[in-house]
Amino acid sequence: MKKSWRTTLFGVISSLASLVVAVPDVVNHNPAVVKAAAFILAGGLAGMGIVSRDNNKSDEQSGAKK
Repeated sequence: MKKSWRTTLFGVISSLASLVVAVPDVVNHNPAVVKAAAFILAGGLAGMGIVSRDNNKSDEQSGAKK
């Protein structure tokens, strides 16, 4: 988590939320928790998309070619 900790954080949040959505046995099939996890999953994925370039480098610095 040295270079892009924000992206990693949103990825971990999304992974945990997707576990709850995919395997509701984890929370004893509590529908409120599963529904909240679905919203958290959507927010985590959106956050990951927003901060995906959080290493503050230009395309040239990160190795992308034109």
